Amino acid sequence: EALENIGDPSDLQLAVSWLLDHGEEDKGGAVEFKHCPHLDLGQRLLRPEDLVFDNACIHGCKGSENWVCLMCGESRCGRYMNKHSIEHWCLTKKSEEAATTIAESSAGHECFGHFVTLSLSDLSVWCYECEAYVDH
Repeated sequence: EALENIGDPSDLQLAVSWLLDHGEEDKGGAVEFKHCPHLDLGQRLLRPEDLVFDNACIHGCKGSENWVCLMCGESRCGRYMNKHSIEHWCLTKKSEEAATTIAESSAGHECFGHFVTLSLSDLSVWCYECEAYVDH
């Protein structure tokens, strides 16, 4: 079913993302950590002293796998619950795109939204733009 929906059987990352987004469980194993070029662009991240642990999803979800946005500090549930963390990234990216002027776009300005998040269960960092765990 995944191959039918993604169209490109050679794109392993797309296939894995599709499976995870459609209820498959990540069984763990070797996880590749990637250098994230978006973090090198000078994006303003949350200061370490402002990071708050043990917060529930701001939407009230009862899950144990929450992620904190490293740009605004809000906690949201991950892809195995109600996907509020992914939704936050999508909404912030669309909001940035809507506010971007034609001149900014012409000058090469890119919109990423709140693209980087920290797992409160294992302290791994995920970049939605890279679709990967990041190592910095």
